[in-house]
Amino acid sequence: MSYDLRDIENVPIIGVAKKLGMKLGFRGENIHAECPFRSESDALHEPLSLVFDRASNTFRCVSCNFRGSALELVCYVSQVGPSQAIEWIGENFYLPGISSATRKATPGPRGETAESASGAASEATLRQAYDDFLLILGGPSMQAIEYMEGRGISVETLKKHGVTDIKGYHGTSNSLKDKYPPELLRRAGLVDATGKLRFEEYPLILPYFHDGEPTFIQAHSMGSGSTPPYLRPRDAVSSLYNVDVLRTLGDGDRVFLVEGIIDC
Repeated sequence: MSYDLRDIENVPIIGVAKKLGMKLGFRGENIHAECPFRSESDALHEPLSLVFDRASNTFRCVSCNFRGSALELVCYVSQVGPSQAIEWIGENFYLPGISSATRKATPGPRGETAESASGAASEATLRQAYDDFLLILGGPSMQAIEYMEGRGISVETLKKHGVTDIKGYHGTSNSLKDKYPPELLRRAGLVDATGKLRFEEYPLILPYFHDGEPTFIQAHSMGSGSTPPYLRPRDAVSSLYNVDVLRTLGDGDRVFLVEGIIDC
């Protein structure tokens, strides 16, 4: 199977870094990671010296000046060649494959209207806000793990589906407000009409993903039942929960539709 390089270049580099299992962290407004050439005894590289530029979808190490695209990141982190890296990205981000025998020249992209370009940018910014929200939260706490294990859900399943929880309510709120305007956070469903972070009584965070990127956030209480179990912002959901699994199914595989995320 081969893939269109334009599709490969458009895969978000932060998503690629996450799939590679790289250690990510914030410095100011930027997301950083450890350079793949850094070792524990390395005096040249600073920790998290690799900085991502989401506007250009590239990375650069501020210590050794190693730089490149998502494709090159896969090559160096996974120690594979370009062809294998292309296959890895195509398979992990569910890109449509193209047979080399049937590949045909396609016309260049049509000019976008101001409205369509604005809509695409807006959608990308919402996904970026969700992505940053999940990065701020990190992995699930022991409280969240124990709560879900009590419902028969393992920590491996939690991590596979990006389930996490809010550990520091005010710190999380301030980090989001430092990066994004209130109107965007309201549209994302992360804050209410007054600008307050929504999840004070619903700390368990259940993200929706589409093509490996977060597209919506739903939350769940971990209390004794004094509040409704789910908090669902009124914004439209762009996809079904766990929709990416549909692309991994073969002919004749059975699909179960269930009512809630915990059931799923």
